Amino acid sequence: MELLPKDSKQITAEIDLPNRKKQFLMGAKQILPVAMAGTIDGLVFGLIARQTGSV
Repeated sequence: MELLPKDSKQITAEIDLPNRKKQFLMGAKQILPVAMAGTIDGLVFGLIARQTGSV
């Protein structure tokens, strides 16, 4: 069972650059809330650890 067709190089060559940029920006836009939440959590737990003397 093949996961990729035999001519997979041809398929990836057909993806144009603006489409790839658009997909990247769309993914970055979708992950932004998760990244912001992770940053805030890191800051909060870092401050807590510093106050308790763990760091």
